[in-house]
Amino acid sequence: MGESLLRTVHLLRRESADQSHPIAFDLLESGSSRVIEMFDAPLVAPVADLSLAERDLPEVISAIYWAQEIHAHRLHPEMVLRGLPPLKPEELTRTPLVLHGPWTPLRQGGDPSHARLKRWPGVVKTDGLGSLDDVHPRAAQSIETFKPVYALDLERADALPRACGATPIDLEDGRWQVTVIVGAQLSTALRSALLEALRDVWLPRIVLLPIDERSMPRWKWAVVRRAAQVYITTAKIDCELLEAAAQQIPIIIVDEEAGAGVNPEIPRDEFVYLQDREPVDRVLACIRSWSKRWEAGEPAMVDARARKAFLDLHTRETHRSGYPQPWSDLSND
Repeated sequence: MGESLLRTVHLLRRESADQSHPIAFDLLESGSSRVIEMFDAPLVAPVADLSLAERDLPEVISAIYWAQEIHAHRLHPEMVLRGLPPLKPEELTRTPLVLHGPWTPLRQGGDPSHARLKRWPGVVKTDGLGSLDDVHPRAAQSIETFKPVYALDLERADALPRACGATPIDLEDGRWQVTVIVGAQLSTALRSALLEALRDVWLPRIVLLPIDERSMPRWKWAVVRRAAQVYITTAKIDCELLEAAAQQIPIIIVDEEAGAGVNPEIPRDEFVYLQDREPVDRVLACIRSWSKRWEAGEPAMVDARARKAFLDLHTRETHRSGYPQPWSDLSND
């Protein structure tokens, strides 16, 4: 049976009590899938956990037995075992548990003995983005590693590039508005420094509008980013970087882990890659270098073919029709 036809259950960590995970609907487009959201609520939060309500448990249990693979996304392996409903281990010995990291450290206060499954009965697969020390105690069989691949719907409306590209917005007074998104993945200190520095930048005929991604709910990130002219993020490959690559926005990569060496998976000839202890000045220099194009009402250069090659390595299609036509229409080379 081909990968696109796998019967798969996806376990996601819900962002908040009233907000679905941002990739939930992308995963539903991937093969024959079911999505179960799990919410690790603060002790004082008023939460009605409907996914594991008693009336829903028979359907959840049936879906897990029906699945050929169970995928857990950014969930600590211990939290996966604790959150599952009562299951028969012997029914899962041939069902792999696929762990997509990274995950946050285990919250203190829980008793591992309360997990209904002490270990996953089948094979455990992991993309290596989470600690293997967290995986070993929860695996009854072998542990396999695989290259991280993201299931993203690249034909989703907010993931498509704009027909005009990342052009600045023409204001009534003859100036151009340039929106710079400071990515949520950057450290708090660096985000604050970048936002402060960007607010002080003066460019002729350019109104620079810096936006902190952390100031918005996550479901808005892709929508707002799609209309931006610049996206600044980390050297870690994640859904946000891949969505920005698909949207064909000029991207500045700031590698805060400069001592760890260059991330070889980031194509340095495609993204502006900065590996400095204090990268703010170099970010501003890059912004200024693009100002002439913005003053002419043009976007900074993006190589659409290179973007597609990058996405091919790190994503799998969720639509059989493949990539949308704008890939070939918007190439700037």
